[in-house]
Amino acid sequence: MNPWVSYQNGNYRVIINTENGTKIRENDLDYFEASTIESTDLKITNCCDMGCPMCHENSYPDGKHADLFAPSFLDTLHPYTEIAIGGGNPLSHPNLLKFLLQCKDKQWIPSMTVNQIHFEKHFDFIKQLVDAHLIYGLGISLVSVTPQFIDKVQQIPNAVIHVIAGIVHEFQLTQLKDNNLKILI
Repeated sequence: MNPWVSYQNGNYRVIINTENGTKIRENDLDYFEASTIESTDLKITNCCDMGCPMCHENSYPDGKHADLFAPSFLDTLHPYTEIAIGGGNPLSHPNLLKFLLQCKDKQWIPSMTVNQIHFEKHFDFIKQLVDAHLIYGLGISLVSVTPQFIDKVQQIPNAVIHVIAGIVHEFQLTQLKDNNLKILI
């Protein structure tokens, strides 16, 4: 299967490699003028059991789930739109799998961000989603570094460990070093 997909967006062509996330925009002009969005963030739930003090989503254990199938702006998205799925804990949404199957049917390119605790707890399910090309990228919010965590992250080709400057400790970054991992600070 060819990992490269492309579409016209206004006066430029967008080319995306779905295996590694490379995105190219090209035209013969000095500027890009889009006619539609290329990507969107989608908070699918406000439910999360973590209670992280640094969470900017203000999610909580009895937070509400979004109705992913009600008419919405999603109906206007074109094939190969990148969708960054988050929450709360997106893994807690009862219709996550059904929604990801819809994304695949519509040829959208979903990625997802989860907390490390949820990543490790639901690793087998997440790995199945990645292997079935139902999610293409995975952001993992770091809690603590262990050899088991590093091993699991290395099994997800497009995993990116998310850390917050001022909260992550230097020794955690040192533990992640030299493991061929992607880190977003």
